[in-house]
Amino acid sequence: MRATGPTREGIRPLAIRAAITLTLLAVLLPQCSAPRAVPDMESASAPKASDGGPLNTPTPTGDVGDELLLYEIKLPENALPNWDRVTVSLTHFTVFPGTETEWKASSGACCPGPKIKFILEGSLTVVSEGPAQLIRTGASVETIPAGTEMMLGPGDTLITRNEIGDIWANAGPEAVELLSTPVLSGFVPGGIPPPVPPGWMGPQEYDLREGISLPAGAYTLRLRRVTLRPDVVLAPPPGGRQLAIILGVSAIVLTRTTDDTVTARGEPDRSAVAYVLTVDGGNAGR
Repeated sequence: MRATGPTREGIRPLAIRAAITLTLLAVLLPQCSAPRAVPDMESASAPKASDGGPLNTPTPTGDVGDELLLYEIKLPENALPNWDRVTVSLTHFTVFPGTETEWKASSGACCPGPKIKFILEGSLTVVSEGPAQLIRTGASVETIPAGTEMMLGPGDTLITRNEIGDIWANAGPEAVELLSTPVLSGFVPGGIPPPVPPGWMGPQEYDLREGISLPAGAYTLRLRRVTLRPDVVLAPPPGGRQLAIILGVSAIVLTRTTDDTVTARGEPDRSAVAYVLTVDGGNAGR
């Protein structure tokens, strides 16, 4: 089987008021260990478009340019087996042309949780040993059966499980650029920086929180693309966490305080595009 998307020449980002909201269903909850209550597929909230209401993200202070929401994903409480040692990261990877990489289930047994990839440039195929959820740019959410080959292109978001094996292949002539934003229970072997799969280059840029304690509950992940100018301050959601990176060489640098407030520093009249990931639970631990 194969799931393909339309040919794209670039990302068609989602406007803030037309964002896709996804509630993770039972297929992406932990598939191991002791039994626990999980949402029933028929009664769980169906994926739906945003109602256009305001996002629970503080308004940045300073001179902010374009701001686009790339994805919004809701994690139920049982997306992780526990929330007292959580690792969250925002990492930029390059997948070289002509490469195929296998992620073994045994490699993720240490730290189960949703593994989320957003494609910036290029196209590749993925086959997961378990069910996956795929968000096409401007389209509804697809639940993809295990063993289905999925073609991903710019603007696509794929959600699998870290403890489930998958194969990523770039058979094309061009490199693929992607952002990896997993939310995992436990510590990732290899520590900081995040480990690099074979055939991938990185992490060129990354931001990581390892072993943080979060109260058990539902969380919302939002990945945004924001144009920043000097002295812009991005506050995290109340009680939440915030990660941010700028790709490549930039006249703007980002500084972070212990409460995850991010400030853009740099020369006047300069700007840079940043990718910002927020973990919003309304009461996240520090």
